[in-house]
Amino acid sequence: MNRTNYFKLPFLLFFIFIFCSCSIPKLVIAPSDPDISSSKSDYHGINLYIRTFSVQTSKPEDNYYIEDLKRKLIEYIRNENEFKEVIYSSSNLGFSDNNPYISMDIQLTPSLTIKRTYILDAFFIYPGLFFMWPITPQWGDINIRLTSNFFDMNGKNIRSFSYTCKSSYNIIFYSWYRSGLIENKFKKCYKETFDKLAKELKNNNKFFVSSINFNYNILPVANINNNVPSTSRNYIDPKIYLPKFNGKQLLLAVLDLKADIDKSKELAAPLSNALRESLMKTGYFKIVDRASMDSILKEQSFSLTDCTSNECVIQIGKLLAVDRIVTGGISRIGDSWYLSASVTNVESGVIETTESETCNCPEEDLLLAVNTLAKKLAIGYSK
Repeated sequence: MNRTNYFKLPFLLFFIFIFCSCSIPKLVIAPSDPDISSSKSDYHGINLYIRTFSVQTSKPEDNYYIEDLKRKLIEYIRNENEFKEVIYSSSNLGFSDNNPYISMDIQLTPSLTIKRTYILDAFFIYPGLFFMWPITPQWGDINIRLTSNFFDMNGKNIRSFSYTCKSSYNIIFYSWYRSGLIENKFKKCYKETFDKLAKELKNNNKFFVSSINFNYNILPVANINNNVPSTSRNYIDPKIYLPKFNGKQLLLAVLDLKADIDKSKELAAPLSNALRESLMKTGYFKIVDRASMDSILKEQSFSLTDCTSNECVIQIGKLLAVDRIVTGGISRIGDSWYLSASVTNVESGVIETTESETCNCPEEDLLLAVNTLAKKLAIGYSK
C-alpha cells in the first residue's frame, strides 16, 4: 500500500464512523404511563372493543413497536374510564355474558420533517479543516394525527374523533446522531394524544351509554312519556342494564309500601311482594320474606301498623337482624302511578339511596314499574 492510500485510510474510517453513527429517529415509540386520574367515568358492565389499530408509517422497523403503543393506549383509556373490559379484537364482537359494548377503529399517522444546513454539516465531516466542528443544526416538526370512529352494537357509526399533536424541535450540536431529543418529542406527543382520546370517552359518558340503550342516569319516565302520543298509556320500559354484581350481598327487609288512597291500598301488598322478588333477582341482595318478618315481629309483640318514623324503621331492622331496610310508598297522581322507595342503613340510620318511578299506565303494568324501581335501587346501592 502506497503512502497516498495510508493517508486516505483515516478519512475513510472517519466517514464510516460518522454515517454508522447517524441514528434515524423512531416514529413509533410508546409514551410514559398516564398520570393517575382522581376520578373515572362510569362504564361498569360495558365492554370497549378496539376493532382496528393501525399506524401509518413508511418505516418498516417501526412496526415492531406498534404492539407496545397499543398496550399503552389501553392503559390510558382504563385510567380515565371504568369499563368492564377494554379488549383488542377485530372479531368476536358480541353481546357476550349479557355485557353491552361499544367499539372503535383507531388510526395513527406520525410524521417528521427535517431541515438542515448542509454547508455547516460539511465542516463537521471534513476534519482536515475543522476537526470535530460542533455546530450542525437540524430543526423541524413532528406530527401525530389520531382519528377514531365509534360504533354501537349494531355497527352504526355514532361518533368520530380526531386530534393532531404538533411539536417543533431544534438541535444545534451533533444533530446527525442525536435522535433522542426527537424521540422524546414523539413520546410526549403520543402521551398527549392518548390522553385526549381517553378524555373524549370520559367527557361523553352519557352519550356513549345512551347510544346502547343502557343508561344508568335514567330520565324519569314522566319525561320519557312526553315523547309519545298522549293516547298511549302503556308503560315504557327504560331498559336499565344491571351489571353482574360481585360484591357482598346484604340482607334486606322490605316493608310494605304505604298507600294514601283505597285504590293504592289494594295494590300495596302485591306490589310489595313484587318489589321483594325483583330486588332478590338483581343478585345484589338477600331478602327476608314477608312470612319470616311477620313471625319475628309477632314474637317481639311489635306491630307495623303505626310504624312511620325513621327511628321505628331502624328498630324493626334491628329486630330482624338485617343490614338494610327498604321503605316506600305508592300513590295516584292524576292518571299516573307514583312509586318510591328508600334504602336505610340499620346500623347508622342513614338513608343511603332513594329512587322513584312514575307509570302513566294501567294497573297490570305496575309490575314492570316495580321491576325498574328495584333495578334503580340496586344501581344506587352499587355506587
